[in-house]
Amino acid sequence: MRASHGKVESEDLTFFRTVASSRSLAAPDALLGVSPAAVTQRLQHIEARLGTRLINRSTSPLVLTDDGAVVLRSANGAACFADDLHEEIAGPAWTALRRSP
Repeated sequence: MRASHGKVESEDLTFFRTVASSRSLAAPDALLGVSPAAVTQRLQHIEARLGTRLINRSTSPLVLTDDGAVVLRSANGAACFADDLHEEIAGPAWTALRRSP
């Protein structure tokens, strides 16, 4: 197992999900409201915290490393858990809002 250098926050997981789903370091800038350089810097920060590379930057489109795939699965699971929790507390109104276009 790799050495962890710090705690990954839920915002980091949301950010990583956005980058991973776009398969580009330039595309998420519009969604996140930051420059491609800031996307790269934040990704490097997350990788440093986890002590491993998450994305193979030498390919286009970007390809997740094995560790990146693990983090993405966990990030997706965390997002589903948060949605389920909110739905349970907020009820059907939350479900309708989340599913509307």
